[in-house]
Amino acid sequence: MRKKLFIPIFMLLLVIIGVGVNSISSQAQSKKSVLKIEANFDISKENDYVYVVSKKNRAILQNINGQTATGKYAYITNDKKIRWDKPAYYEYSPRVAEMIKQITLNGKSITIPTTIENLGREYKEFSRVDYSKLKGMRDILIKNTNNNYKFLAVYLDGSNMEPKIEVDPFVAITVMKDNEYLMNLNWIVKDKNIQKISTGTFPNSIGSADIRVEGIGVGNTFNEMYEKFGTPHAIYVSEDEITVCYAYEDKSGNYYDITFNHNKKFRSDYKFLVYDYLETKPNIIASVEIY
Repeated sequence: MRKKLFIPIFMLLLVIIGVGVNSISSQAQSKKSVLKIEANFDISKENDYVYVVSKKNRAILQNINGQTATGKYAYITNDKKIRWDKPAYYEYSPRVAEMIKQITLNGKSITIPTTIENLGREYKEFSRVDYSKLKGMRDILIKNTNNNYKFLAVYLDGSNMEPKIEVDPFVAITVMKDNEYLMNLNWIVKDKNIQKISTGTFPNSIGSADIRVEGIGVGNTFNEMYEKFGTPHAIYVSEDEITVCYAYEDKSGNYYDITFNHNKKFRSDYKFLVYDYLETKPNIIASVEIY
């Protein structure tokens, strides 16, 4: 599995509207866009919202009734071949090439790579921004004043990442509506499209966008996933998270990666500078990542 390149980019307070912002939004403004584009933020104050799970996902994930790791929630598959609490590596599977063709976002069929406009009509206005012109600029907030969707964006080319790495330039985008965290996107500069989409980029954070692969997503368990897709490529286990990766590289060198993540706990509230952590049901899928 490739190293995750999503970056925490939470932005709230406007400091300066730069000349560069005017240039990236000139086309949108000329068409009387409902977009408001602002730059140079104190990004820290947005953290509180991104790390709080939505009420919808809280109802799905929280282990209210003390669900134990049995049945579909068990740490071992019905055929006893795979354990979800043990790191493991397996072969690539051609099945992934079919999985990648059957992705939905909030019930809408999409493909990866995709465009911003193809994410849904609520995102159409955001496709009118030239994100390649964000290079050299500080954190950018792009807000649709009609529906309160927000793109919190930063241009990354490796030189402005820690640690510094060699990577094709991309724009990391955190998507929110009002103060609810939805998902993250990687918009690739040279191809001008989205090549990565995730609802679990940050530790203990769970985006409320509904990403599914052949109907499997948040609320399903690893065992239900296994019954649908078979043996994964890898299982990664940490103290707070289990990640199951399905991956495949075809003869043309095209690489496909789909991961299903389980967070053992999540943050539900933020009061008086303290987060409230709640336990999730065993082995339940809490977020999905595709690229």
